[in-house]
Amino acid sequence: MKVKELMDTNFLKVYPDYTVKEVSELMHKKKRYSAPIVDEHDKLMGWVNAIDLLILNDEDKKKEIREYMHSIDKVIVLNENDEAREAVIKIVKYKVVSIPVVNNEGKVVGIVRNCDITKTLAKLYDIPVYKLFKTLQEQLRGITWEELMEAAAIV
Repeated sequence: MKVKELMDTNFLKVYPDYTVKEVSELMHKKKRYSAPIVDEHDKLMGWVNAIDLLILNDEDKKKEIREYMHSIDKVIVLNENDEAREAVIKIVKYKVVSIPVVNNEGKVVGIVRNCDITKTLAKLYDIPVYKLFKTLQEQLRGITWEELMEAAAIV
């Protein structure tokens, strides 16, 4: 299986001249809490997570997102033709929730989120996601299903 079969193509795309406030509002409206920052050709320039914007004050929110984005050299990236296994390895190794996916020209074409991996595994093995949670519940040390889903939506 390739990353392109796993990735979410319904992602939020942000341009560097958007204000922090605009990005925050878009994230809330679209229910997407991380986004690639792209240039006019949709080439990856950086990355932003909603959690990074939470502590900013009203003055900061008027500034362009480029001032707060994670620079390209710090962003973990996948190619759409990578093996899906590579997405799993990177999410676990770098402890990230989502990773931008680019094509061979460097254009952002999707995002792989940890929930995309879980959904795909559940479909492949015909396992309801809730059963996966039940299996992991002991390791999650008392976190409820509702808390887990709420945290997954925020991050």
